[in-house]
Amino acid sequence: MDRRMPEEPEPSPHSTNGFFTELTNRRVIQTCLIYLAVAWGATEAAITVTERLGLPDWIATLVTVGFVVGFPVAVFLSWVFDLTSEGVQRTGIRSVRGALAVTVAISVFLGGGTWLFLSVEEVELKQLAAGELVEPIAIVAVMDPVAIDGDDALEVYAAGFGAEVRARLSRYPDIAVVADESVNSPVLAGLTPAQHAKELYADYVLTGDMRRTSNLLAVDLSLVDAVGSLVWEFATRVSAERQLDAHRQVADEIATRLDAAFAPSDYCEPSSNIEALEYYWRGKRLLTSYVFVPETEKAIEFLRRAVALDPEFGLAYSELSAGYTILPSKMRNRPEYRERVPIVRGMARDMARTATRLCPTAALAYKIAPVPVTGIANAWINLEIQYRNALQMESQNPMLNSFYIQHLEDIGQFRRALQVAERTYRADPLAPRALVDLGRVAAWTGDGERALAMAKRANELGPASPNAFFLHLQAAAAIGDPIRSPAIVNAAIDDYRDRLHPSFATDIERARIMGSWIGRDTDPDVRREKLEAAATVARDVPGFAAMLAAGAGQIDTALSYLEAAEGTGRIRASMTELWLDMPGMDALRADPRFAALVERGGLPAFWREYGWPDGKCRPLGDSVTCD
Repeated sequence: MDRRMPEEPEPSPHSTNGFFTELTNRRVIQTCLIYLAVAWGATEAAITVTERLGLPDWIATLVTVGFVVGFPVAVFLSWVFDLTSEGVQRTGIRSVRGALAVTVAISVFLGGGTWLFLSVEEVELKQLAAGELVEPIAIVAVMDPVAIDGDDALEVYAAGFGAEVRARLSRYPDIAVVADESVNSPVLAGLTPAQHAKELYADYVLTGDMRRTSNLLAVDLSLVDAVGSLVWEFATRVSAERQLDAHRQVADEIATRLDAAFAPSDYCEPSSNIEALEYYWRGKRLLTSYVFVPETEKAIEFLRRAVALDPEFGLAYSELSAGYTILPSKMRNRPEYRERVPIVRGMARDMARTATRLCPTAALAYKIAPVPVTGIANAWINLEIQYRNALQMESQNPMLNSFYIQHLEDIGQFRRALQVAERTYRADPLAPRALVDLGRVAAWTGDGERALAMAKRANELGPASPNAFFLHLQAAAAIGDPIRSPAIVNAAIDDYRDRLHPSFATDIERARIMGSWIGRDTDPDVRREKLEAAATVARDVPGFAAMLAAGAGQIDTALSYLEAAEGTGRIRASMTELWLDMPGMDALRADPRFAALVERGGLPAFWREYGWPDGKCRPLGDSVTCD
């Protein structure tokens, strides 16, 4: 009897089990898993290194494509060769299906790898030209993460996280980012993301929370659209010292998902000193909303601590220069005003110069202490170039845009000012400053009703701002109704009298006088008396006083105000009223002495380069004529 064990049948070449047995015996599956793990780790490392060192993106792309193309090679080698005790041995392919599978796999992966390599193109983002305004592809509201069960430091980290993502994302010119003041408005308390989007006119809202987990910060964020549908999620666990990496990652990922077409302008990295960062975020937040002297001085103190901890902190110096710049306007009626203002303005320039040395793209600091443009003697052209350069660095800086709007008003380009004001308002709809700027330009262009609506909204949103108070007056003048306009002025006086700081008592009295003539009385004698009285009160504001005197028919008096301001150098801060469509202004502008005055100021040279004031002046040979 034959007791030999029966031989196991050879697997059929057409057997599926035989094919997988071959894969297992040749360790193909094991090799593939190891290869994929190594490829994943190497690709992630390549991406991280290129981001940190600022290397070209094609390096990480090349690494990825290399691993894709190398995969079929690894599969082929693991199939054909085997590692034995006698070394590397070549093994034959016994399965027809196995041979076919390997051939197909190699073909697919080689073809796919080639297609992937050829189809990957470097996306060249466009650069924003100086002075160029682009229509945003989306408005994004980045809310501060909610600090969950945290201490005061966690609250600061959460606020800083939101502020840094907004600052980085706003460097993309075609993405409108809702500014700090609006996203921090009390109006938004307790609302859902969809309600945030509605209040802020936003297409997308980034919201989330931050909590402590051991020694790390846990940040969970969600990007939703205007109806609350989820678009993207982000979660990270990061140390307090490495927060900046997460800020950069979030901003860049949002820009990528929204298909930003313009390259972001350069961004100066904040301090790596976490204590300096905390003081910087505290000070910056205080400066983002309308505050009075004590709060502004507190913000300055926080920022001074930040630069003391890190003397190379360029962005903190930039915010310091902004704080010192706005401080004089808040203390102008204080007894020590005349003594302190020159010192404060000097400190603003010193801080701005330090900021631009450490951070050349700190746009607001560049504008506060500008370097004259080489070869440009005309002051107005110099100013325009400086603004355009600054806005190329930070096209969405709220304070910088506010200054630029006032500059455009001074040169009579109200249509352009309205364009900038509307863009700024869309990105900062709950900021009283943005409302006042847009309302004021609307008044200058004759839209008194819109100006009045903006004045009322600014009054609702912020503390009693003198700028919102004056906007009521400007709206009343633009409406020009003999009965309704004085009523608007008197209502504003009654509303603001007890709410404004006592130092604004003289402004309230001036407004009362303005209200007496703003209704445009039909009796020319009564009107003239009121305008002459108002002009006398307003002599410290030459352009305004000239407008009132011209309205009374006193052209010589109006010109005397302007010529006096020209002699003291104050004429450049008194130009806006000269381009308004108010009674008597056409006669003032038509006077040859007015044309001579603007010639001496260098405005015609500016207008020939950048455009003439909306229908008020035009070239006449080598000279200029106005009407």
